[in-house]
Amino acid sequence: MKTILALLNIRLDKMKVNEEFASIQGEISVGRLAYFIRLSGCNLACGFCDSKHAWDAGVETKVDELVTRAENFPMVVITGGEPMLQREEVAKLVNKLKKKNPSIRIEIETNGTIQPTGINKIDNVFFNVSVKLKNSDNEFSKRINRRVINWYNDVGANFKFVVDNQDDIDEVSLLVQDMGIKKGQVFLMPEGCDRDTQWKKTEKIITLAKNAGFNFSPRFHVLLWDTERGK
Repeated sequence: MKTILALLNIRLDKMKVNEEFASIQGEISVGRLAYFIRLSGCNLACGFCDSKHAWDAGVETKVDELVTRAENFPMVVITGGEPMLQREEVAKLVNKLKKKNPSIRIEIETNGTIQPTGINKIDNVFFNVSVKLKNSDNEFSKRINRRVINWYNDVGANFKFVVDNQDDIDEVSLLVQDMGIKKGQVFLMPEGCDRDTQWKKTEKIITLAKNAGFNFSPRFHVLLWDTERGK
C-alpha cells in the first residue's frame, strides 16, 4: 500500500507542460511581466485556437522545478490548453508558489468548464475565464457549465470572450445576464490568431464593447509577435 501511495504522490507532483517562457501578459492585465507555464491537453476544440500545439504535446515536469523557475517573478500565468485538466497539480503549484513568495500574483487562464480544487479564494490568485461562444464550434453542452461558471463568478473571476460581430455580442449579453456576471468583469477580445487580423478587427470590437458596456482587451502578444511562440 505504501508503495502505491508513493507512486501516486510522484505522479501528482508532476505536470504535463507544453512550454515555459518569460514575457508580458497580453490580455486583461496587459503589460505585466510574468513567467508563463502552458500546460498540455484541452477538453474543447476551438476552431480559432492559437495554441493548438498545446492540445497534446508536452513534457512531464516536476512541480518543484516549475516553482524554482517561476518563484522570483512578480507574476505567474498558468495557461493551456486547459489547466484544470490537471487541477490537483495546479493546486499544488499555486500553493507552493505562494509559500515561497507570498506576494506573487498568479493568473490562471481557463475555459470555465472544470472547477478548481484546493485553491478557492487565495490572495493575489486570479482566474481569467474564457467562456466559449457558438463561434468556437463547440457544442453548448461541452462549452457551458453553469455550476462551474457560477463558482468562478463567486470568486470574482474576469470573463473574456472572443468575438467577431454583433451576434457574438448579443450571445455574450445573454450569458452575462443569465449568469449574473457584472459587466465590469467582462472583457471582449477580437477573434484572430495573427497580427493583421487582430489590427483589422480591433477598432470594430472596441466600438461594440463600448456600445454594450463591456471592457475591451487586446491580444497584445499577437499584435507584437504575430504567430511566434514563447514570446
